[in-house]
Amino acid sequence: MSSYVGKQTNSQDSSATISELLKTIHMEVLNTTKSVIDLVTGILELRDVGSGNHVKRTRDLSEILIVEMLQNEKFASELIEQDYMTIIRAAPLHDIGKIAIPDAILLKEGKLDKKEIPVVRNHTIIGAQIIDSMKGMLEDKYFKHCRDVCLYHHERWDGKGYPYKLSNTEIPLSARILAIVDVYDALVNVRPYKKAMEHRDAMVIIADGMGTSFDPDIAQTFVEIGNKLQAVSNL
Repeated sequence: MSSYVGKQTNSQDSSATISELLKTIHMEVLNTTKSVIDLVTGILELRDVGSGNHVKRTRDLSEILIVEMLQNEKFASELIEQDYMTIIRAAPLHDIGKIAIPDAILLKEGKLDKKEIPVVRNHTIIGAQIIDSMKGMLEDKYFKHCRDVCLYHHERWDGKGYPYKLSNTEIPLSARILAIVDVYDALVNVRPYKKAMEHRDAMVIIADGMGTSFDPDIAQTFVEIGNKLQAVSNL
């Protein structure tokens, strides 16, 4: 009897050791994957000369907007259910697909031609493919939000966006948030093809886009907290 108990205890100890080892390996994979993502977004930031600090700003702007949205019962429960901190963590990855866009197009001064526009727009699909390659290495909610912000942040509330012409709440909440943040940051900062716009003028464009380009309720919240956003836009 004692021999059986001893074998059972050893088996349990062995299972516990294996379980702890698997957890350790899993955490190492997660940390390595995060480091790879940080490296890729850092490279993108260096390449995209006209939008320095765009990655950091979009994260900070998203956080300010989400904190404000939590005060609105229309969004609070959904944000909590979706783990809003994970949306904030995913925000900087929305343009990761641009890593595959040629410099001649990404850094072009002036308007893109008809052949170049689809190439740039394809960064949404490429971004989702990059995230898909990391499935199983990312936490489930983080994976979903990373993929959603990459793929859908250029969709429009009225269904005239890309790549799939989704409309209204067909567009994931995280992407509806990033759609506004991304446009605002692009407006108020220098890009190879444009000068920086004044904050007040950018807010007029956001307001005009309520119900067409943007979720009207999120855009309304964004406009209402304009003063909080202006400090971030100048980083």
